[in-house]
This record gives sequence, C-alpha cells and structure tokens, in this order.
Amino acid sequence: MIKFAGINIPSYVRVNAIKYSVLPSIDSKTEKVYGRYGEYDFGTEVGTSTIKLDIQIVGIDDHDVIKKARDLAQWLYYEDLQPLILDDEPDKQYMARLVGDTDIEETFRIGSGTLEFLVPSGVAEALTDTTFSTSPSTTDPFTVTNNGGIDAYPIVDLTMKKDSTSIALVSEDKYVLLGQTGDVERTSVAVDPIVLSDTFSTYSGYATASNVDGGVVTGSFASTGARLTQSGNDFGEGTTWKGASAIKSLSRSINDFEVTTLVGFDSDKAEQIGRIECYLLDSNNTQLGKIAIKDVASEGEYPMVEARAGNYAGGKYFVQSYGDKKGVFAGFVGMLRISRKGKRWSAYFAKVDAKGNHTTRLYKEWYDSTSQFTGSLSKVQIHIGAFNDRTPVKTMYLEDLKVRELTSDSVDSSTQIPIIFKTGDVVTIDNEKAIVLKNGEPVFYYLDPSSDFISLKKGDNGLIISPAVADVSIRFRERWL
Repeated sequence: MIKFAGINIPSYVRVNAIKYSVLPSIDSKTEKVYGRYGEYDFGTEVGTSTIKLDIQIVGIDDHDVIKKARDLAQWLYYEDLQPLILDDEPDKQYMARLVGDTDIEETFRIGSGTLEFLVPSGVAEALTDTTFSTSPSTTDPFTVTNNGGIDAYPIVDLTMKKDSTSIALVSEDKYVLLGQTGDVERTSVAVDPIVLSDTFSTYSGYATASNVDGGVVTGSFASTGARLTQSGNDFGEGTTWKGASAIKSLSRSINDFEVTTLVGFDSDKAEQIGRIECYLLDSNNTQLGKIAIKDVASEGEYPMVEARAGNYAGGKYFVQSYGDKKGVFAGFVGMLRISRKGKRWSAYFAKVDAKGNHTTRLYKEWYDSTSQFTGSLSKVQIHIGAFNDRTPVKTMYLEDLKVRELTSDSVDSSTQIPIIFKTGDVVTIDNEKAIVLKNGEPVFYYLDPSSDFISLKKGDNGLIISPAVADVSIRFRERWL
C-alpha cells in the first residue's frame, strides 16, 4: 500500500505503474581553461529525483470519478514536504511533494492520469532515527556506525557536565567549535551571573504591588508547585485591566541586565482577553521597562508581544507585534526576554516545543541614543491580567523567572576567556540544518568561523568531543540513493 503524509492511498485508486530513476540526476562539474585540452574535473553534484505513479480512479458510476478526483486532491496537496512510502520498500521513505500537472482522462467510470512526486534531496531515508549515546571521559574517538548507503547528517545533543569556555564536535576531516578553546596564558572567568531565579515551585518572597499599567491590582497569585497562576482564576472587580501583581527584589542592583520569563498563554475561545506582563523597576519602584504578551482581539486568538523601555506614561515601545502574521503566537508556551546593555535594548520572544527547541521567534533591538532610559534594575514585578467583564484567557501562567547581570563586556580578552557553557546546558549541533543551539536557542555568535558541519560516512565513523565534559546523544536518519 502506498502511503503519503502518513495516510494510505484511497481505496478507489488503482496504481498501474511506478516509474523512478535508479539514481537521482547527476551533474558533472567541469571547467574549461583557455589554452588547455579538455576541461578540469570538479566531481559531480547529485540533484533531485522524481517518482511517477500511473493511476486509475475507479468510480461507482459515470458521475463519480470527478467527485473522487476532488477527494484525491485533498490526499495529495501539501505545501511542505511529506513522507512518501512505496510498497516495495516499506522500511524507507522519500520526503516528497506533488508537482506538475494532474490531468485525469475519464472514460465511463474510470479516470486515468499520472501523479508526479518531486524528491528534492534525491534520496530515500529510514522511517526512524538511528540513535547513539555515550559519556566520554577522554578525547579518544568513539565510533558511530552509519548502516545506510550514503552520508548521513547527525543531530548531536551535548549535555554539559562541567562549566566550559568551549565545546567542539570533531570528525575525521571536519569540526564544529563553539566558544573559545583554553589558553594557559588566559584565565577562565564566569560571565553573566544570575541574580534572581524563581521556578515558582512555591510563592514566596514577593510583596503585593500597588499598581499595574492601565489598571488595578486585584486577587492574588497561587503556586501549583510548578507554575504561578491567578488564584482560583478570580480576577475580582475592575472596569479596566485587573489581576494579581507582585514585586520581588534582586540580590543587588545591576545596570546591564537580561530578564527572562517562561509563560503559558492559551485561549480556547476567540473572545477571551488577557495579558501577562513583567515590569522592570528601580529601587524606588519606578518602571525602567516592560515585556509582555497580551490578547485584546475579540474576533480571534491573536496574541501580540510587547517590549518597552521606560514607564507606562512616557516610555518607548520598541516591540508591539503579532509576529509574522496574526495568530502565530496563539497557544503560546515559551519565552519572553528583555535586556539592556549600555544604551542598547533588545527583546526576544519564542515558542518553545516539548523538546526545548525554540520555534516561532521574534527578535528586535533598539538603541537609546539620547540616554533617555537609564537607572539600575533593582526589582521585578509580575502581573497576570483580565479586562473588565470580558472572559479571561483560559490558560495564563508564569513558569520561570531569571535575571542575569550581563558582564561579558568586562572580560579582558588578553588575559581572560569567558565561560559560556554551564553545567546542565544542552548544546545542539544540527549538522543537517547547519544550526547550533544552546538550550533550544540559536547561538551562531558562539560558532568559530573555521567550523564546518560534519557528516557520517557509510560505515564506522570516529568522533571526538573536546573537551570531554558533556554527555553525548546522537540521532540521524540513514539514507540511500
């Protein structure tokens, strides 16, 4: 049975023939040099492949074929690549998309035509990942075996067992290096220390706030043991914004900072309204800035994100956005972050999936050229809000709150190396997509320019993790021409 996008081909479709190439298209790369015979050979380049199905649609009467053809179109059409599995090799799949014309020639109750699928990679791959784990204690190579027919591109997760200034994945001919390698003439120094961390396993150490932007403080917070919510979902009385709000002091005041909070924000009805906000305060409770997610649209689930330097009355909003389009932040479970380093403000918003990867993302910077918004960060204020008598967003919670002092600019590069990876961090080197992540967040600024993403050749491959300070988990799809 042929399967596409995880669904069997409809029972009314008869496949009469499958046409495919033994190999994908292969281009020879040569270059003519004036004054010399022939051309220089630069090898070959493997292109795409196609799979064609000659089909018949069997109707129950003369008028049924066009109805079934319309139904078949629903099975066939996807904008993104989908797995195509053929009867002959049920253990392999082709990541494919329907292309070309899909003309059907109808005779009585039989419709005949050809379906053409494009396979951009040109190869077949295993249905599931091959996985490998190890915990090296030395920089001796360990072996990873690729039983496929051609190179595979591994995704490597490195869970740090110790703090380190760098981490590198090394193969026989390539390497990927993040950070700076050790140097006996320079000292490793910790950077960006945490000055506040709260996982909200309990609700303690907070003072009730007296005001919130454009509203009143009502109700209280409660901890579920893992997150902070509006107690009893009771937002009390108020004709504008209303809800719980509380303030917590940092261990010390800081000038360059990064404030990150993990939140959940999800409606189950279009008319639900709500917001989650985090205010930055100085020692006098004056607002230095704010980061927030809110939904004020009654016609749909359209959360928007905000970041502001300064206070409610006269601040500068440098982010007020729905993202790429309205609705992309719907069902938000993820990260809100705001930072200031010198005069440069930045904000980062990202959905975070179950594996910790950052998916839908938005990043903005703004430079305070007139030094309008200064002052030291001394406290943070959190708030969950509903509006007037409108039904509140069903799910609103805070799950984690961290404040870091940004100190990397104070590192003397001639005598010091910053420790950028901490125990427990997960560093991901995705050699398939050529991206690097730290705790699910892209970190290309750590990538050494001489790095070259690796592949696993057919057979045994020796790999090294240097320094040997991480548990290693590798996954890849075996592939065949």
